[in-house]
Amino acid sequence: MVVKNSYLTIAKANTSDDVIEKKDFFSMTWKKIFAEANENKASDIHVQQFENFIRVKLRILGDLCISQEITETEEVRTTLINRLKAICHFELNINDEAQDRSFSLKVTNSRYRGVVTPGIFGENFVFRIIREEELPTIKNCLLPPQIEKDLLYAINRKQGFICITGPTGSGKSTTLQATLMEIARIKKNVITIEDPVERIIPDTVQQQISHKLTWSKAIKAAMRQDPDVILIGEIRDRESASLALEAAQTGHLVLSTLHTNDVSGIVDRLIGLGVDRKLIADNLLFISAQRLVQKICSSCRQPNKLGGYDQGHGCSQCETSKIKGIIGRQPIVEYSLHPDPKSILNFNKQEFKQTQLKTSLYSEALRLSQEGIISTDEANQWEEKDLWETKQNPRQNQEAGQLSIQ
Repeated sequence: MVVKNSYLTIAKANTSDDVIEKKDFFSMTWKKIFAEANENKASDIHVQQFENFIRVKLRILGDLCISQEITETEEVRTTLINRLKAICHFELNINDEAQDRSFSLKVTNSRYRGVVTPGIFGENFVFRIIREEELPTIKNCLLPPQIEKDLLYAINRKQGFICITGPTGSGKSTTLQATLMEIARIKKNVITIEDPVERIIPDTVQQQISHKLTWSKAIKAAMRQDPDVILIGEIRDRESASLALEAAQTGHLVLSTLHTNDVSGIVDRLIGLGVDRKLIADNLLFISAQRLVQKICSSCRQPNKLGGYDQGHGCSQCETSKIKGIIGRQPIVEYSLHPDPKSILNFNKQEFKQTQLKTSLYSEALRLSQEGIISTDEANQWEEKDLWETKQNPRQNQEAGQLSIQ
């Protein structure tokens, strides 16, 4: 194949849509891939370069699936990668450092948060997909009734600190965005501070972090804008953590995320950042940790000897899924509502888990397994024989041992 179009010329197009709508092999290849990801409700697109080919994978229902492998000549592969960089507005002349961009495509009615990083065979890309038409709500977050009730209670308080933790892709940002949809945003001044802004929330002032507008500067500026609610995309350092909790203390509802393993890790992390314990103790309102687990198809699931169910091999009910026997994803959540200030002032991680949690990740996974919503294998991934389980649910803990594969 002869490469006729200069990617430098293509890069001068005004928008991502201008580039992806060009009627040549390069743009049409990427247009088909983005469309396929949209049709299959993928959450992410991975583009990986190897020595002699480009592999494209889609994350569907939590698992990566190969979409296609492009084995064209090196010249064609190079132009394909440069065309992709043009679509995403990455700097074309930079290929030895990471770049981060956000862009939208009309063809899929979605926004994308993209990152490109150098590798030994060339640059690799990952795109998080944010569907504009799918504004999240608490109801479609599929939270258990009691957790939903307690979260709705928390977001209707005038002040306090709400924090959700979990790894990348656990749905914590979506949950926080859903909470904003429950707030009367016309009557209240709602400000978000994000990096990047993933989804446009109606009737909300949204701010993008940059090298000039840092997290701490943005929080300080938000405090001068007569806010009622402030959403901080992520707590990353001592200053932003202290400012967030001070904002909660001075009559504002503050929502944010942290990267920790569990709920007790939120308190541990804030203390580790050097935030005053009394400030933490006085302002924690609702803190939670969440993960996303795969829901098995109720029509083809298979009962097992442990009293639960195994993933089925596919049927007419789940045939549209890329993963046979799986029909979607379900959150599991552990949380604490109004944790006792004494448990923070005299913080001990195990004691906090034993006395302050209303649920644990494993208790929720076990419940979903017993109800046949997730598989026994999926539930066993979250098994935690900790003090909370032993004290709060001794009978359930015994049942957990029966369900576990020894």
